[in-house]
Amino acid sequence: MAHGRSSIDPKGLSKVGSKDQSGRYTNRITRESYEQAGGRYIQGSPASLSGKLKGFIDRSLEELDPRETSILEIGAGFGRDALYLQELGFSVLATDAVDFFIEELQSRGLNAQKLDIIEDELPSAQVVFANAVLLHLDRDEFRRVIGKIYQSLPQGGRLIFTVKEGEGEGWSFEKLDAPRYFTYWSLSEIFRELLLAGFTSVDIDEDRDSSQCWLQVRADR
Repeated sequence: MAHGRSSIDPKGLSKVGSKDQSGRYTNRITRESYEQAGGRYIQGSPASLSGKLKGFIDRSLEELDPRETSILEIGAGFGRDALYLQELGFSVLATDAVDFFIEELQSRGLNAQKLDIIEDELPSAQVVFANAVLLHLDRDEFRRVIGKIYQSLPQGGRLIFTVKEGEGEGWSFEKLDAPRYFTYWSLSEIFRELLLAGFTSVDIDEDRDSSQCWLQVRADR
């Protein structure tokens, strides 16, 4: 069952200042929250991959040769997933829009690069991986970014990502005690957006627990 979310912010964020030059104040505020509370995010996140998420990543990569496959990770955070991908033998470029996380990634020995997925040109790679990142984009931003990813991938390239299932969009203070903007998606919406972007094969798994459902998505160009 989908979980609906209110677009009304209980602390009045819908009235926060003016938008930045790109018109994306939701994105700006979310990034500022990660800058200020990145340490809290790390403390509240599992230190290693396990369970259904690890299984999803393994299945999504199992037929690919690590020696011939480069991975661009979008929103790599503190590097947990990038380190696992490196352990599997893949060449990984770990990117993030948040300076705090870039420093974390570099401190862990990862090849890291600051990247704004909305404004910047995407580095080329055979696989683009984005775990719990694209859910911070509004629907128009999501469509733009999915289109950019499609154009950046070679024929046969793959996009792997996760978003939360639900309806609507809104602000959350969970985990960071700071505002983050979330957009929630249905399985059918994700299918439609990816097919409209040009992807020819789309597979979606549902990872359900007692409180929410994650959509685990693999799409091939």
